[in-house]
Amino acid sequence: MSTMLGRLRESLAGQGVFHLLRWRLTSRQAVFTRIYDSATWGSAESGSGTGSELRATDNLREQLPGLLDRLGATSLLDAPCGDFNWMQHIDLPVEKYYGVDIVASVIAEDQRRYGDDRRSFAVGDLTEADLPHADVILCRDCLVHVSFADAALIIENFRRTGATWLLLNTYPEVERNRNQFTGSNWRQLNFGLPPFGFPEPVESMADGGDVDPSRLALWKLPDLPTVQPNGASR
Repeated sequence: MSTMLGRLRESLAGQGVFHLLRWRLTSRQAVFTRIYDSATWGSAESGSGTGSELRATDNLREQLPGLLDRLGATSLLDAPCGDFNWMQHIDLPVEKYYGVDIVASVIAEDQRRYGDDRRSFAVGDLTEADLPHADVILCRDCLVHVSFADAALIIENFRRTGATWLLLNTYPEVERNRNQFTGSNWRQLNFGLPPFGFPEPVESMADGGDVDPSRLALWKLPDLPTVQPNGASR
């Protein structure tokens, strides 16, 4: 039996399938730690990728403070916060900022460089971590990297925090959402389409600059439909 399993493993490996299975079974934390350690996303400015560079966040950095003011927000959960490359340049009009990311080394550096009485950083897997309550949750350039099942878990975990508002980047021009394994690859998602089926956002702003043009859209979190892990929504 062990010989047969060994031959099967060799056969799968030769087809590249065994590597895929091994990647699929790796923990989310290990996957994204490897991405940061190897600079997979190819930005010289930010380990979080080109979407976190200043040139990709010009409009967001200008518009986000005003949006938070209009909402009367006193707290913001930035999940995932990445390496804080662009957010450090914003004077946020909130009393508390919480940054959460799955990569421990990134969070340790964020806390060392930017943590203070108003800003705190913590390690957490967004699918299951006990997240802090905040008025607004910003989840930028995250769900585009994860499977529908993981996206469903993340959105429901956000809902459990009791937050009022959710900010996500969406691509209205996308006509069909495509599933994928969670990892370094990404695709554009339109949250108005299955399996999400979100209503029209309350408002949105241009995001991504010329790097990856999208809309950063605002929804009232308690009003969003439940996304099922199998890719359906209700």
